[in-house]
Amino acid sequence: MKKITKILALSLSAVALLGCDDIIAQPGKVLDDNKLVNIADENFFNTFEVIYNKLVDSGTSNTTIINELTEIISKNELKEFYGFDTAVVFNNVTAKLAGRTADVKAYEDSYKTKAEGLEEIITKRVTDTLVEKAKSDSYAVDKLFQEEKLVNELRTSLYNVTGENLKEDLLITPDMEYADILTADYTDYIERTIFPDVYKELLTSLYLLENDYLSLGRAYAREVSYIKLENIAKHNDSVPVLINSYFEAIENGTAPTTTFDLDSLARIYKGVYSDGDDAKEIAFSETITTRADTIDEDLRKVVEFSNEEPTNKLLAENDRNRDGDLTQQYTGNYTYLPSWGKTLKEREIEQLDIVFDEELVIKSNGVNDLPSALRERLFSSSVESYVSEFQGLKFLTPKQTLNNETADYLTKYAYFDSSSNAYYITIVGETFNTTKLNALKDNADSTVPMEIATILGKTSTNQKEALLHYLEEYGLEFGDQGFYDYIEANYGEILED
Repeated sequence: MKKITKILALSLSAVALLGCDDIIAQPGKVLDDNKLVNIADENFFNTFEVIYNKLVDSGTSNTTIINELTEIISKNELKEFYGFDTAVVFNNVTAKLAGRTADVKAYEDSYKTKAEGLEEIITKRVTDTLVEKAKSDSYAVDKLFQEEKLVNELRTSLYNVTGENLKEDLLITPDMEYADILTADYTDYIERTIFPDVYKELLTSLYLLENDYLSLGRAYAREVSYIKLENIAKHNDSVPVLINSYFEAIENGTAPTTTFDLDSLARIYKGVYSDGDDAKEIAFSETITTRADTIDEDLRKVVEFSNEEPTNKLLAENDRNRDGDLTQQYTGNYTYLPSWGKTLKEREIEQLDIVFDEELVIKSNGVNDLPSALRERLFSSSVESYVSEFQGLKFLTPKQTLNNETADYLTKYAYFDSSSNAYYITIVGETFNTTKLNALKDNADSTVPMEIATILGKTSTNQKEALLHYLEEYGLEFGDQGFYDYIEANYGEILED
């Protein structure tokens, strides 16, 4: 039985926005009598008038109609799945990100755990999207983020973005989070641009959970983190030395951190520090050749040095040590001083994103940057046999040495990929298969199935399959030939009956 007696969908021509004469269904005829979604009488928000007004305001077409229908269906399905109106969760996400604590609503005890799990999923999706957007060079000057540039661009696109004390001259580094980077209230942008995709992904997730649960087990979900340490030019021994030294220091208790920390290892490898940074890390980095050390090596081919410090005086053109390409690089083709070029290079190194802490990934589109030899083992059903343990952590390696007792740390826990000229250290957390997920299916406190379904929900194939299912289940009645043709071309399966 279909859940909804009618979904009346009209394209632009049907509502006479383009002045078409052959109107099949007039808006005025249905505004008072028909609801797009008619599950319960309390769903007053879902009248045709809501959709019609949005179409008039935005001037959009068939794609917008199907997106609006998808969002309405998603809201109803989420309410049915979770047992409460999830609008409060979406509201809390934007309110918390904007610092509007007065607008945050408390969750009732009966659904608090579920609501908090959903909030975490939505928040991550939103913050990942906005942080990635903020990293664009479009909003930076000399590699320093200017939030005002982002805000002004969104306002130009008619988004209502408010806020004072915007971030300026901020060097965005990989370890920074949303609150470190963005301060404005992006609620309008989130609700109009990000939430529609979130609703589509969540609807797809629900479809998979309720209709294709086995697909979650076939996804080979893994918790994984890894670091990529490229060899340093003319110092091919530096990375192996760093890896062996760091593992040894962790084991001996002399490392900058008490436990193995990929972020700390990354900072040591880069070697760019400021006043106030961890003294132990700085001291450790001074024992190896870092990426930052190569800057001075470059500058010796560009400028004269005084007391072992680079000056701004360029080497003479006939100096045999002079490198023309490096000179152009560190002076911006002679538009600024070499000292400024050094600063820009240091910022570039500090911004290198070489640690990938993706938490939960799936086989079809997860950690594609890993060498194939590592990916094959990571997503193998025998992954547990391909790891070596160190202080409670499982490190993935493509092969084991004949004598692990005498092998060094580099051999045991790292993998060199010749195609990328880099060493990879990969840490594997919990792994999930069909058996483990079946055991979690009825566990109301576990968010893992939903997290995996959410990842799968981002793929276009799954999204289309889910939408076909719900459009057929909810029912469509057409008031316009143009929209009928659109559905027939893109979702024709629902018309076959």
